[in-house]
Amino acid sequence: MSIIKNTIREILIFLHLDLTKNLKYDRLTKKILKKHLKRDSNCIDVGCHKGEILDLMLCYAPDGKHYAFEPIPYLFNNLKTKYKNKKVEIFPYALSDNSGESTFQLVKNAPAYSGIKKRRYDISNPDIEEIKVTLKTLDEIIPADEQIHLIKIDVEGGEFGVLKGAKDLLKKNKPTIIFECGKGGSDYYGTTPNDLYDFISNEIGLKIYTLQSFVKNKQPIDKAGFERYFNTNKEYYFIANADENKTATRKYLFNIKTRLSHRLMKTTREENNYPRPNYNKLFEGVRGFKSNEHIPKKEFFAQLGKHQNPHTLYIGCSDSRVVPNLVTGTIPGELFVVRNIGNFVPLYDRNKDTFVATSAVIEYAVKQLQVNNIVVCGHSNCGGCAALYSSAKEMRSLPHTKKWLELAAPVKKIVEEQIEKNLISAEDRGVFTEQMNVVVQIEHLMQYPYIRKAVKNGDITIMGWWYHIEEGEIYDYDFELKRFIKVE
Repeated sequence: MSIIKNTIREILIFLHLDLTKNLKYDRLTKKILKKHLKRDSNCIDVGCHKGEILDLMLCYAPDGKHYAFEPIPYLFNNLKTKYKNKKVEIFPYALSDNSGESTFQLVKNAPAYSGIKKRRYDISNPDIEEIKVTLKTLDEIIPADEQIHLIKIDVEGGEFGVLKGAKDLLKKNKPTIIFECGKGGSDYYGTTPNDLYDFISNEIGLKIYTLQSFVKNKQPIDKAGFERYFNTNKEYYFIANADENKTATRKYLFNIKTRLSHRLMKTTREENNYPRPNYNKLFEGVRGFKSNEHIPKKEFFAQLGKHQNPHTLYIGCSDSRVVPNLVTGTIPGELFVVRNIGNFVPLYDRNKDTFVATSAVIEYAVKQLQVNNIVVCGHSNCGGCAALYSSAKEMRSLPHTKKWLELAAPVKKIVEEQIEKNLISAEDRGVFTEQMNVVVQIEHLMQYPYIRKAVKNGDITIMGWWYHIEEGEIYDYDFELKRFIKVE
């Protein structure tokens, strides 16, 4: 029967059919582990139960070292047998913030509810047997020199004790932590949402998200939001993350801005009359990159070289003035980028062999890399959009460009109709074309079946941007208001 239940569960997760909140959390946890674990990541599974999450850790981090804790004797024995030849250490301990011995409430007819203390049970007639277990702390078990990347904690209310018993490990490693907490469980251990939030945020230095907000790259939860979730149980699974990329981004971008500032100053001094740079300038740049960027950040590039794990597909224009990583404040490895004249998206047709370069990038980003976001970014003074209004004679020497511009024919038609109806002026044609082009290309994107499905399931967020080069402003398209709003 358990095999059938597990099979049904996996099918529901695969189909994104969240019939229960727990199924939703299982799906999101799987997505997070697949996205964020590297092959050599080291993980800890606290409250391993039957090993469902440990299986995922081994799947996505096969070269890492893993630790699992399960105090229920028969479950511990099953895990020892199941993972006999795996890179996993299984321990029969209940984790807390002190060592010793404790009573443990084994819920025989629902073992997943078992824990050190009695709590509110969401089942009728819980059959509880009180057993003795050994208490340990993570700080005394995990070697001090072991780098831990991810910890999952599911201990039916005792998570704060687990975290306090791992204080040194957490401060040193700042791992990603997936944990359950909320009223009806955590409060039976004397845990308050404010104490737990302060410990994770202030003492350890991690930011807290719901699983959904983390997957969608949304903002972390503030203390009031966490307290609200805790008390209402509207959400009871969370993720804490160090957000280290932002620090690395700032350092990386500082170097880029310094170089740009130097070049702009030089341009001003020479009053824009400097000669075109020859190939020697490119080689100078290569040597400068090696000494100024690569060598000081050797560890970063060593990790980057092992795999890519971008969170966003950026579809932008080939224009030399638009630098995706610069305007988004991202570092190498965060964006999967495709650029073409006019930031166009070909219409979906799996049987056609035209314009497949951009379509292949979209397909790979969504299906293989499983990005969380897609940005279509247009910009001011776009030559591709302006070329839509060029005469046949002007385009005679650019046959491939002329063919490519056919993808924006609907944009030109919309703009000309708006001008004809006096809804926009001829002077506004340029900006309106650039912005309308972003909207039309998003409509093209939504014709891709796998994108439409991902958006519907909440796995992908699509954004339409227009970048004003002179002002340095990004305008984000509001799908409800149907207009572009400055990002502030």
